[in-house]
Order: sequence, then C-alpha cells, then structure tokens
Amino acid sequence: PFTAEEQVNWDKYVARGGNLLILSEPKRQDVMSSVLEPFGVNLVSGILVRATENYAPELIQAMPTDEASRLIYHFEDMRKYKSVVTMPSVSGLEYTTDKGFKVIPLFKTDSLVWNELQTTNFVDDTVTLDVKSGEVQKSYVTAIALTREVRNGEQKVMIFGDADCISNGELSTGRKGIRAANFSVIMGGFYWMSN
Repeated sequence: PFTAEEQVNWDKYVARGGNLLILSEPKRQDVMSSVLEPFGVNLVSGILVRATENYAPELIQAMPTDEASRLIYHFEDMRKYKSVVTMPSVSGLEYTTDKGFKVIPLFKTDSLVWNELQTTNFVDDTVTLDVKSGEVQKSYVTAIALTREVRNGEQKVMIFGDADCISNGELSTGRKGIRAANFSVIMGGFYWMSN
C-alpha cells in the first residue's frame, strides 16, 4: 500500500492530469482498490480461467474490442489478423462511468471464461465452473482506456488486469495455435498515450 506521502503525490499527479499505465494482477484487491477507485474500476474476484485441452486454464486469450481498433491502429491490425493478447493470470475489470472519465474497453475474453474462486493449483487440479460459489461464466473486459479533459489537455489512462502480458517472458513465448501480438499492446499503448 501507499505510504501517506506516496498517496498525496499520487493524488496530485492524477488530479493534474498525468497519463498512467496501471498493471495489476489477480487477488490484489487489497492493494489495488485505492489505486483504481478514483477511476471507478474494480478487479473481479478470483482469477479468470477457461478450460482448454492444450494450455493451462489461467492462460487467457483476450481480443481487441471494436472500440480499441478505432482508437489505436495497432489494435485494428490485431483484429484484422485475428491476433490476441495472451494474459497468463488475469483479473477481469469492472467499471463505472461516473468518475468523469470516458471509458473504452480495450481487450475482452470470449464467453467461455469464468472467474475461478476455488482452484489454486492449476497444474494438478481441474477447474470446474461452480456458480454456487459466485463464479460467473461470461465475456470479461481485461483492459480499458480512460480519458478526460483536464486543464492542460487530455488525460489518458490504461488499466490492465494483468502485468505479465507485457513481460519479457510473455513477449518471447510462442505457443502453437495461438497468434499472440502482445508487443502490439506496448507499441499501441505508448503510441496512443504519447499523442
């Protein structure tokens, strides 16, 4: 968590319209809630999973949204070539639009994904959807962009439910049958944020 001084500096930076790239991870609500709350964003409980035959269930393939492709041409190219962002261990993002920001969903999952709340060992255990425990199967947003007009121009913020998607390890990993374009997240994100 932020110290008192760090919180003051953070609040000033956000208030004056500083651009931000915020990367999170599942099960970090305790630390991330104070960071994400001013933007109206919450992490979905649990970790997103999808049962597949060839890959670990926590490896999520997120697709750029229509809105993302209109906002950033790198993401339009991803849609054109049917590329995805691989997100190994990701939280879904929930958001409101009452904090003064325009919210643009950037990446989302297909509808076969759910928020796993019980399984923690994804190597030896099998994931199963358990609606009674609060697990919900649906399409989840995994990254968003936010904008608002501030005194000195437009503030731009990108929030991801996964930090690993732009790690060196993930950028250098290839998987058979998956057309990953994670480097486009970096190129597109900084292209957009730097005007």
